[in-house]
Amino acid sequence: FPRRLPPVWLRLPPLGCLNVHPSLLSLGRGPEPVFWTLRRGERRSGATIHRMTERFDAGPILTQTAIAVPPGIRAPDLERELMTLGGQALVAALPALATGAIDFRPQDETLATDAPVPSPADWLMPTTLPAGWAFNFARGVAPLGGPLAVRGASLGVLPVRDALAHNPTERLASPIVVRGDGIVRVRFAPGWVEFQI
Repeated sequence: FPRRLPPVWLRLPPLGCLNVHPSLLSLGRGPEPVFWTLRRGERRSGATIHRMTERFDAGPILTQTAIAVPPGIRAPDLERELMTLGGQALVAALPALATGAIDFRPQDETLATDAPVPSPADWLMPTTLPAGWAFNFARGVAPLGGPLAVRGASLGVLPVRDALAHNPTERLASPIVVRGDGIVRVRFAPGWVEFQI
């Protein structure tokens, strides 16, 4: 990745070409599955070992291992966990694959979702969504350095750097409260998130 292997290369190895992918395929096909796991607020992810085909991340599955996505986890930490999990699953599956004791299963096309490179709009957090989602998303993707921002009818677009705290249910009296030292609280629906700006 990002270059696609020619079909003739994919057919060369007797057991096929395998890929370790940090999502539970067919969910999260594409280059940024960890970002989209956090963007979609998914509480479960995992690692998939699949046979490579001419379509990215669409080949039949050898094995999958699922984990819970901890609230507030950083994207690099989640990706590291998933790739470690995938590496262990690959090592464990290879002997059985070599003896023909494991069958591949097709991916469920009805569940497939894409995980493209995020656009600037994908980094926006609408205040019409819950504070718990916004906190987990901002905490997760802040280390990636994208144009993270809050968008609300009464505040326009407010660039932020990180999420520091949140309350999932408490309602702020106003859409934004400036707390000083580059820290603000923003009202979501429901709850609030404290951001570093």
